[in-house]
Amino acid sequence: MKIKAADIVVIVLLFISVFFIKNLFTPSGAPSLVLVTENGEKNIPFHNHLYDLREETGHAMILEVKDGRARIKESDCPAQICVLTGWVSACGDAAVCIPNKVAVYVRCEDDDKGLDAISR
Repeated sequence: MKIKAADIVVIVLLFISVFFIKNLFTPSGAPSLVLVTENGEKNIPFHNHLYDLREETGHAMILEVKDGRARIKESDCPAQICVLTGWVSACGDAAVCIPNKVAVYVRCEDDDKGLDAISR
């Protein structure tokens, strides 16, 4: 059986179609860590580090970034929900401290292209 030029064209078009469909539903950018306070947003690198957030927030808070994930390690808020949230690492994950008006979330470049929920 011989492969014809038309067969090669169809195979190439199939590979190109699969590539574009895959990239349509897969975020392409690396995630970034964003700290949101009353004063605005600030990108934080995903490098292993402990950040004292007192200057940004006015509250005794420690943000820990380790192994490509982050968490609010310590906070002076009463309920400690932000601390109990634990590690955030996937696109859209967030740890929020409402009393201190602070949020830490993972943003991906193409967050608006993917599905965030499915409903019936």
